[in-house]
Amino acid sequence: MKRLVAIALVLLAGCAERDEALVNGYRFVEVSHGTGLIVRNSEIVVYPNVIEYEVCGSLIVGKRVLANDNTDYSEPFTTGLGYFAFDTRTGRLEQGLTEEAARNRR
Repeated sequence: MKRLVAIALVLLAGCAERDEALVNGYRFVEVSHGTGLIVRNSEIVVYPNVIEYEVCGSLIVGKRVLANDNTDYSEPFTTGLGYFAFDTRTGRLEQGLTEEAARNRR
């Protein structure tokens, strides 16, 4: 089921309300009003719901909260909420950070 929801989210990205290029081929996609994620080549790398982000060189730092739509409440959607730091060079994602810890990654 988790895989089907992820595929559905990527397909919905084709009808995205917002689709912004980030860095190193990554994109921020808003699949419905207020529900955002980060993708690359149709693969979800930061699950919903990304509500804020900032690009700092090759790093994307942002914040995730529990999505209230477009979710099946499986582990990728419900774990790692809070602030995150994603290194687009290595693909390393750190989630569940405090705001201070995320800022220190910049």
